[in-house]
Amino acid sequence: MRELSLELAEPLYQIFNKSICDGVFPTLWKKANICPVFKKGDAAVASYYRPILLLSTVSKVFERAVYVHILNHLSYNNILTEYQSSFLPGDSATNQLTYLYHQFCEAIDSGKEIRAVFCDISKAFDKVWHKGLLQKPKSVGIHVNVLTWLKSYLSDRCQQVSINGHSSRYKAIEAGVPQGSIMGRLLFLIYINDIINNLTSNACLFADDTSLYVLVNNPNEAAVKLNDDLLKIDSWSKQWLVTFNPSKQNHY
Repeated sequence: MRELSLELAEPLYQIFNKSICDGVFPTLWKKANICPVFKKGDAAVASYYRPILLLSTVSKVFERAVYVHILNHLSYNNILTEYQSSFLPGDSATNQLTYLYHQFCEAIDSGKEIRAVFCDISKAFDKVWHKGLLQKPKSVGIHVNVLTWLKSYLSDRCQQVSINGHSSRYKAIEAGVPQGSIMGRLLFLIYINDIINNLTSNACLFADDTSLYVLVNNPNEAAVKLNDDLLKIDSWSKQWLVTFNPSKQNHY
């Protein structure tokens, strides 16, 4: 595509613009091959694999253009929470960990205790509720044409698993954002952006990981503050059909 960029620019420009104007994402680009990437645990258990979707290269070029447009809107209007460090230019897990380490060291040097809870969303990218997700861009001022396009982008997707030259039948995808796509990461950030609304504890987000911590002046007050915030997160999760993974919940 790089070598033929001049020849491809005009026809792709016309296809991409028509797609946005009509609010229709091409059906062929919604088909994906899953490449299972082993994470850890028992290699015979399917849940221990990360389903990375191999998508059309042309569709990813298109997604990148829309991604930049939406990200610029979110950045210009300061919509994404400053506590999110994942998938954003100039930020990373290293920055967040360094910040947390600095906060904890300062507290310890001052003779204070720290209470922290680390939460992990179960199958975060695979279980995003489409109807709920589409309410989020609307609430942050995304243009109606782009909203219609996003609805088409998410709907009627299908995928097959391909291993060693063999493929399964295509299966419809009724929830989640495509892992391995360009738009999927940004849509997920939009989906969980309001998880920290009304929290009184300090919070840090990295994709589907949520960290709450308080500096302890009074142990009882610190416990009440953390528990109240966990109840707020629990209420949020029920509203947006998000499930937390109890095996990865930690408190210190």
